[in-house]
Amino acid sequence: TIEVAWAEEAKTSGRPLYAWCYLGHLARAFSFYGNFNGFPGCFAHAIDKEFKLYKQLGYRGMFHCGLPMEVDSYVMFRLMDNADLNVDTLLDEYFTGLYGAAGAPLKELYLAMEKVFCDPAVRQDKVPNGGNAQEVDWKYLGTAERMAGYGKLVAKTQTLAATDREKRNVKLFELGTWKYMIEGRAQYTLRK
Repeated sequence: TIEVAWAEEAKTSGRPLYAWCYLGHLARAFSFYGNFNGFPGCFAHAIDKEFKLYKQLGYRGMFHCGLPMEVDSYVMFRLMDNADLNVDTLLDEYFTGLYGAAGAPLKELYLAMEKVFCDPAVRQDKVPNGGNAQEVDWKYLGTAERMAGYGKLVAKTQTLAATDREKRNVKLFELGTWKYMIEGRAQYTLRK
């Protein structure tokens, strides 16, 4: 891969190696430029794999061009500090720390969305050059069936959040992510 080639060149030249990461751009670029609510980019396990590779190849730092959604940013910043951390432990830490018992269904939701978002078979060749990214997001990723299942997980959080802090954090998730997704699916349905 290109990362390995650069690492080899850096060893030979003695030049330090840094990464320029477009992780936030990946998650929102098409929806931003296409003026629609896109399916959220969830890819903590891919971030984990990349950052472990950066460590192995001797990268000394990185610059971020945009940041991914909150949970992925959390994982990314923790791995920047220590690439040996376990990504699943970090996800547990994130969801439990913010949502308490309500974190379990939100983690399940996140992992389901990550599985869809990162599966090339779900989106492969669905958007030829200049194609419709909104259609990929909501016809193939955020299908009506998936959204119904996701909605059941979100509904569970309302009964599980115990403290005022957990309830506020669940409400923030609902406003910042879940409502965004519902509106994205509705925009797509209306356009169709």
